[in-house]
Amino acid sequence: MSLAAPRRRAAPTVRAWRVMQLAHHCVGAELERALTTAHRLRLIEFDALARLAEAERERLRNRELASVIGRSQPAVTRLCDRLVARGLVTRLSSKIDRRDTFVVLTDAGRDALDAADATFSAAFGAAFAEPLDALQVEALIDACASLAEET
Repeated sequence: MSLAAPRRRAAPTVRAWRVMQLAHHCVGAELERALTTAHRLRLIEFDALARLAEAERERLRNRELASVIGRSQPAVTRLCDRLVARGLVTRLSSKIDRRDTFVVLTDAGRDALDAADATFSAAFGAAFAEPLDALQVEALIDACASLAEET
């Protein structure tokens, strides 16, 4: 008779990473479902439009947009291709350096973002805030802010 080796419990840092990934996946999936159902807008598209709306003159260089949404430049190029096709953004070549391209939010993109904001907020509240009490929400905000400052 052979005994199975005891299961190894992951280190706290590994467990924290796994729980953070799972929470991100669960919340992201709910946001994706809500935005896609109500607005035919994927979460990454919503995020890109929101980042453009927050940017000076509602425009970012392709590489800047890639950086703020955490995607590669080729992935952002494909994303922007979809958004341009829907009329939500446009591309503008730099007058100084023609190799440099700006992604610019259009009126239709701003309207789509405005329409999707309430859906995002409601879905985020249901997926994130409702399961947690106010103290847990504040603690999570503080922890995430600390992590973001370290990177």
